[in-house]
Amino acid sequence: MNSNRSKAKAVTKTVGTNKTNRASESRSERATTTVESVKRALTILDELGATTKRFGLTFSELKERTRIPNGSLHYLLRTLIDSRYVRYHQRTKLHTLGVPLMTLGGQVLRSMELREEESLRLLQNIVMDTKLGAHLAILDRDYAVYVQRVEAPGFFVAKIRPGKRQIPHITAVGKALICCFEKNRVREIMEKHAISKEDFPRAKDLDDLCEELAGVRDRKRGFAIDDQEHAENVRCVAAPIYDEKDQAIFAIGVTGNTAELSRGRAERIGEEVLKRAAEDLSRQLCSLKKFRSPIYIEQLVEAEHGSYLIDGSSA
Repeated sequence: MNSNRSKAKAVTKTVGTNKTNRASESRSERATTTVESVKRALTILDELGATTKRFGLTFSELKERTRIPNGSLHYLLRTLIDSRYVRYHQRTKLHTLGVPLMTLGGQVLRSMELREEESLRLLQNIVMDTKLGAHLAILDRDYAVYVQRVEAPGFFVAKIRPGKRQIPHITAVGKALICCFEKNRVREIMEKHAISKEDFPRAKDLDDLCEELAGVRDRKRGFAIDDQEHAENVRCVAAPIYDEKDQAIFAIGVTGNTAELSRGRAERIGEEVLKRAAEDLSRQLCSLKKFRSPIYIEQLVEAEHGSYLIDGSSA
């Protein structure tokens, strides 16, 4: 009798353990599926942000680029459209990034200690001074990513918008952003974004690029030029914006066609306009960091009230 009861308890315990294991496995599978769905949704946003097509991508183009199965892609797009992170244009059947992402772009600037209104004012002033479109960019996952853009009046409109990614070593903003990198790190980026001389005939090799980056890093020059390296008949200039550790975390630049932005004019704008704007924003970043520093706050308190011991008595 006791033997039968022991066997029954053992069976019950085994069944209970199996149920627990199955439940745990089920939760793990659901978690894995959820994480995979998030990754796929972010891949969709990345592809929409990276495309050079001005008016967006069709469902078929997204499927080809993301390699997400039809059913999953349809479900994810519907979710992104409902939440307004993706816009669907009924007439053209094209998908583009949604307005909330522009708000997130502003949050990125604020989280990196840069006043959005101040940087926008500087871009607007640059456009007024140069009659060229101006922009601000950051480095993200080895891409130069535009976070602000102000267009210039005129017929030439560069295919630049907030969220768009560019290969860094063939763009002026990209060069400005990687100007502090060691040669091996620059080589890694070039290998990651392998390009052909046939597609980008004016692109520089590693040694020439590093020589140019040294000039960008040197404050006497302090700016980079993309002389038709990324696109034919398009020239760009950009200067790095440094944080308190002397690392380039933003780049500010302008773009124009070669007719309106000659090489000589690009040099003058880099020297007289962009370097000055970059220095202003660099000072802003450093002063904000200093202002928010606990040591600085302590110094302010001491200057205002005198030095105090922990128990409140005057030192």
